Amino acid sequence: MKSVVAILSLVLSACASTAPPPTAQMTDRFPDGVWLGSLEIQSTRNANTSVTDPYKIAVAACGGDVRVWYQRNDGLYDTPKPKFGVESRLGSHLLRFVDSEDAKDPSWVETQTLLLIAMPADEFRVHWSRGVSNRLEEPNAEARFVFEHGIGSIARVGNQCEPGRVYPPGTQGSP
Repeated sequence: MKSVVAILSLVLSACASTAPPPTAQMTDRFPDGVWLGSLEIQSTRNANTSVTDPYKIAVAACGGDVRVWYQRNDGLYDTPKPKFGVESRLGSHLLRFVDSEDAKDPSWVETQTLLLIAMPADEFRVHWSRGVSNRLEEPNAEARFVFEHGIGSIARVGNQCEPGRVYPPGTQGSP
């Protein structure tokens, strides 16, 4: 019996020692810093029209708060929401928001999620999804709803908590 316990202890300790050491991104909190990258986006409208485009994205985090920007056609960046909800577990991070024009009787409702999975070399793989319901449009109108999703990656370009990027006075400009 003692030999079985000794072998089992040896096997379990060997398994535990082969796990890779945690990195700065493998935490239960989104790491401070700034990341830039791009996503390949596919958009689908109610009429089943579809468009695929590259989409530049920027993410900044400070003290667990995260802000996301998307590059517009004119080169400036916009953020759809000043603060995203964040859930994190061991290098996997879910950013999300639900917004509407008017809380009592909105004509549109928008939902966005970003799933970021930590990779080596200060990179994240990203899956983004967005849905917009234009409630006042006719049921068969092309603009009645929009679904978009994309996959890509972002790389760290800054390691520090930069409050000016996460809490800027306006919602557009440069991350």
